[in-house]
Amino acid sequence: MRLLDGGAQGIVLPMIESPEQLADAIAACKYHPLGRRSLNAGRPGSFGKHSLAQYVEAANQQIMVVAMIESAEGVRRAAEIARVPGLDMILEGAADLSQSLGMPWQIDQPDVQQALLATWQATKAAGVAYCTIPRKDGDAARWQARGVNAFVLGDERGIAFRALQARLAQHSAEGK
Repeated sequence: MRLLDGGAQGIVLPMIESPEQLADAIAACKYHPLGRRSLNAGRPGSFGKHSLAQYVEAANQQIMVVAMIESAEGVRRAAEIARVPGLDMILEGAADLSQSLGMPWQIDQPDVQQALLATWQATKAAGVAYCTIPRKDGDAARWQARGVNAFVLGDERGIAFRALQARLAQHSAEGK
């Protein structure tokens, strides 16, 4: 959990497939009494500027834990996973899920879409936030109509690449 020790305010846990796996990961992110995260990094207590007790209490409240469900097993156990104490959000992973279902990168296939819906339903029933990744026009609106209001808009590499690609297209004789 070096990222948390370095100041990250949250962590995304990929390929969560069981409540036990998630509970173990959450325990590594939280300090006593919610977990077992080490106190031996310099970040706790702002390198001595603040009380360690105050930092631990604040960190336990503020650190966001996001579990990615991106496999058939994760979907099957989504209701159990969503009920793990300390979980703040579930993020879908349609690409890896499609692979797990035997249809790599075919995220629009009915089986993949049904698995995403099942995960969202389990998440909603547990009262946990759900985050999706809009990939085409209309996706965000469809999820918003269901009450979802957390979206991944891309990673910095993809955003930068698409911006550069669009800018280059403006100056290209071929428009590409």
